[in-house]
Amino acid sequence: MGAAGRIFPLAKLDEQTAKKVEDMLLSIKGKTILIVPHQFNEEKLNSFDDILELKPSIVG
Repeated sequence: MGAAGRIFPLAKLDEQTAKKVEDMLLSIKGKTILIVPHQFNEEKLNSFDDILELKPSIVG
């Protein structure tokens, strides 16, 4: 099985390595990449075609 459908957590990577992985993911063209960051670099926001921000809601 290739990388498709796999989850690659970045949370435990050091900052330099995480940035390299982010750059690699953002360089992929012609594919939909879903990134769910716990931390993100504001400078890289312009690298995304679309951004979906999920906010908590109260169900009651």
